[in-house]
Amino acid sequence: MKRIIKILVIFFVGLLFLVLLLIKPVTNRNITQTQAYQKTIKAAEEAEIKHPAGPYRINWFKVNITPELPVEMAGYFPKTAGKIHDPLYVRVIAIYNDQTVVPIISADLLMFPPELKHRIIKGLDTLYQTALPYFGAIHTHNGMGHWTPSIVGEKLYGDFNKSMIFEMAKQIVEGVYNYQKTSQPFQVSYISSVPGDFVQNRVDKEAGMVDPVLRNIAFKKSNNELALLTSYSAHPTLIDIKEESISADYPGFLVRKLEQNENINFSMFMAGMVGSHRLYNIPGSSYELAENAARILSSDIEIGLSNAKFDSVTSVAYSKVALSFMPSALRIDKNIGLRNWIFNWALEPLEGDLVSLKINRILLMGTPCDFSGEIFVRQKIDTVADFYNIEPFITSFNGNYVGYINSDYHYFKSDAEEVRALNWTGPGFSQYFSDVIKTNLKTMSGTNRK
Repeated sequence: MKRIIKILVIFFVGLLFLVLLLIKPVTNRNITQTQAYQKTIKAAEEAEIKHPAGPYRINWFKVNITPELPVEMAGYFPKTAGKIHDPLYVRVIAIYNDQTVVPIISADLLMFPPELKHRIIKGLDTLYQTALPYFGAIHTHNGMGHWTPSIVGEKLYGDFNKSMIFEMAKQIVEGVYNYQKTSQPFQVSYISSVPGDFVQNRVDKEAGMVDPVLRNIAFKKSNNELALLTSYSAHPTLIDIKEESISADYPGFLVRKLEQNENINFSMFMAGMVGSHRLYNIPGSSYELAENAARILSSDIEIGLSNAKFDSVTSVAYSKVALSFMPSALRIDKNIGLRNWIFNWALEPLEGDLVSLKINRILLMGTPCDFSGEIFVRQKIDTVADFYNIEPFITSFNGNYVGYINSDYHYFKSDAEEVRALNWTGPGFSQYFSDVIKTNLKTMSGTNRK
């Protein structure tokens, strides 16, 4: 009997040890009192701002990255694409002076792959005295995989294809260099509108807030050729979840529709503050819905463009704020999360930057996450931007990924996947991000204050 009791004690002690080794409690906290928050705010206050001198020139191009079939897809769950519905590209708008390049790069992928970002930076650094890249992605859930070496990433999206990444980076870097030869002076215009009630908060359909604004930056060369950079907060998840075809979803339909306009020579899209936001109130399903969304949004953009006022580019500024994180908090229940070592082993450690590119009064800010427009609205970031006379243009998926950053309002209230399973930073990070962004607005404001 004593031996049985001893065995049971050893078993339960071992089980308890295993449980403590694998999981941890997740409780609320005052994020402003953490070292990670304070270190990041200080970094935002003291960020080094680079000011490449004018005169500035611009050019644009795209690289076809449509894969050969069959290919693993990156989106919801492991799927193999057997068809190409529409092509995938990496699109680039590059600003130059004699010694510096500032390329704005968007990929028709779920997110911008960290490995691709690193290869592009390495390539640009061999060609330019200063390279200041700004990365984003359209966030299609019907793009190709094979771009992440993490354990979970390879299981979900296919084995990492290093040669594919190297070839993409090579074509992008060569394009940036070659298109400088035909770059031209340019002007810029910021265009924004609310095209309709087309965005819904999918975490809280009734009380959740949304960012409904369709944002555009128009670049016009001295020969009157025009390029558009568009951002919107609705998730590109319009294609049927069971569909096994490669597609750029509604962003791809939108840029093609815009490029049919005789006054628009080039168009590119970056996912905006898409965390917790979905498309809403537009008829149709799957590809028909994507087509309808593109038609409605392009019509609104074209109206705004017809009234656009263009200004000469008098200043370009760039900064990168290193974001400090606490141990990850991927939850399996309301107050239970996996230990940080498991997360790091399966997905890679949390890391990322807030990247800023300011062109006159327009401030692009790239975040390493699914950043939610609800935070933008709840925290009144637009009011702070207006105080500093800045037009904010916030995008997601800038070459690292730390999960969803949704409003803290939902953290312990909602069981939604993006709040529980896909929020990896833990509670308090919507305040963390909003405070970093507000601090960054002040730092980047320069002489723009009203």
